[in-house]
Amino acid sequence: SLAWLKPEHDGGSRIVNYLIEVLEKGQQNWVRCATTKTTHHTIHGLKEHVDYFFRVFAQNQVGLSDPKELLLPVTVKEHLEPPEIDMKGYPHNTVYVRAGSNLKVDIPICGKPLPKVTLSKEGVPVRPTLRFNTETTAESIIVNLKESIAADAGIYDITASNSSGTTKAVLKIVVLDRPSPPVGPVAISDVTEDSLILQW
Repeated sequence: SLAWLKPEHDGGSRIVNYLIEVLEKGQQNWVRCATTKTTHHTIHGLKEHVDYFFRVFAQNQVGLSDPKELLLPVTVKEHLEPPEIDMKGYPHNTVYVRAGSNLKVDIPICGKPLPKVTLSKEGVPVRPTLRFNTETTAESIIVNLKESIAADAGIYDITASNSSGTTKAVLKIVVLDRPSPPVGPVAISDVTEDSLILQW
């Protein structure tokens, strides 16, 4: 993105455009790459890790000004952003699934370069299986769980890392199921002719 100030003098005619030219380091010819009416512009289509010189002209009804040049070249490189994990779609970071049912959780993740994302439970990375696995896209981590069982419940740590940093979030999976039978033995006491007490 380039930005500049208006000319001190407009030559008696208002400025109608600004013209931007680019010169790739090592090349001879300036190339017009944009025309804009504002005093800022974002240049697209540049090559990464290449040095460029830029210059800007002001244009009025009479013609073009002399150029204003950048004295030093600019190296184009990816804008770095630390990772972010967006849990806003999951109140209390919790998801629910009925035992035996499937669960798919899509959690938005961003960062540049694309973060590496891992899922762990109690400090141990979750090993992917056909039944329980994750996939990472350019925008999210997707947790896939098939035919859930009680052992799947718990708190999982999501870690996203890139060259700009590391961030963590937790995901709590609750598996809903019918209760297990009461624990016996069943004890009988205080038997009368019309009542008794059961304990378990």
